[in-house]
Amino acid sequence: MKKFFQIHDVGIKELLVLGLVLLGVYTVWLHRQFIGNAYVGVAEKVVDRLPQVNLIDRCGTDCQKEIDKKVAEAFATATAAQSGSTKSGGSATTKTTYIPIGSTFSTRGADWMDVPGQVEVNTGEYGSAPSFYWEVSVKIGNSTGQVIVRLFDTTNGIAVSLSELSSSSASYTNVSSSALPLWAGKNTYKVQIKSTSGEEATFASGRIKVIYK
Repeated sequence: MKKFFQIHDVGIKELLVLGLVLLGVYTVWLHRQFIGNAYVGVAEKVVDRLPQVNLIDRCGTDCQKEIDKKVAEAFATATAAQSGSTKSGGSATTKTTYIPIGSTFSTRGADWMDVPGQVEVNTGEYGSAPSFYWEVSVKIGNSTGQVIVRLFDTTNGIAVSLSELSSSSASYTNVSSSALPLWAGKNTYKVQIKSTSGEEATFASGRIKVIYK
């Protein structure tokens, strides 16, 4: 036996060293496993002890209605802006322009009176085949009479055909014309007004509407 150990002394030592190394590696692995499991357990307990957080919606019914109202108003404004300025049809785009004319004025006279303010319109500035209309806001002091207004072309010294508008309402009323046959080129226009009954006829505002491509 002694002779056996003498012969294999080196091999036996190598086996012992290898065994010690393997034992050390196994010990380290067991230590890491234990630490990992302990960390998971502690983390789970901490999470379980955390207070439950509930999100509270502080925007009540009135608040939500206000939000819906603002969204609806924004949508309506965007829609109006889109449809009021241009309108596409096939390859052509229709545009609309408004030209303010006249200022607030009242009269009881039965003859045509000039409303302060005038405007120059050049039909050549509005593309091909423009259409001209005009819109006013007027009232009469007593509904037994009428307020009548019209456009007058001061450049050519004539009243614009189809431009007479009237109302018998004692409150401000919006009235619009059909398409107006404005003379081609650059001309200056003003508003004229009269009362049919001697009651106070009032012109509040007016504008020429141009639709063109």
